[in-house]
Amino acid sequence: MPEPPAYVVVGATGGIGSELCHRLVARGPCRLLIAARDTGNLGQLAAELLQAGRTHPPDVVCHALDATVPAE
Repeated sequence: MPEPPAYVVVGATGGIGSELCHRLVARGPCRLLIAARDTGNLGQLAAELLQAGRTHPPDVVCHALDATVPAE
């Protein structure tokens, strides 16, 4: 059986990012790395995604990330 697809969604707690995550989970099994500056809502989003994909639970990893700050 092939591995499920993996996706990285930056800005996951925003309106577009959150909707994208929900649509990816609705497509079927997947692995998601969800990242956002505001980490307060990442846990809630992860819980929503797990509930939404209960017939095929996604593998969700949360990460605090500010993509506007250049790496040093």
